[in-house]
Amino acid sequence: MGCTRLAGCVATPRMAPEGLEEDFLPVLDPLLAWEPVSARRKFWWFGLCAAVALGVISASDARGFRRYLRLQHELETLSNRKHQLIEQNRQLREEIQALREDPESIERAVREELGFIRPGEVVFNVE
Repeated sequence: MGCTRLAGCVATPRMAPEGLEEDFLPVLDPLLAWEPVSARRKFWWFGLCAAVALGVISASDARGFRRYLRLQHELETLSNRKHQLIEQNRQLREEIQALREDPESIERAVREELGFIRPGEVVFNVE
């Protein structure tokens, strides 16, 4: 008669215990109706379980994924600092060039940084 009541059932006469019809086999013990698992499927499941286990270990280990995230954040911070220093160097080079070539920039630097004044000028300090 076969196993027509359950979709996907793979019951065979050799799997049925003595005295039972094939129709009742999947109802009595559904595990007997399963086909053997192929080696490829076993390997796939083993790989999946291993990947999950390694992911959990990596996430919980201080030298694992958390370290990776911390190093990524540090890399981003250092990269931003590098760009700031490059910009600061560019501005300082422009100032050096101006001090070498422009007399007005020399006068401005002397007045601001050293506090010099021209003869006859009066300085008012407002606090």
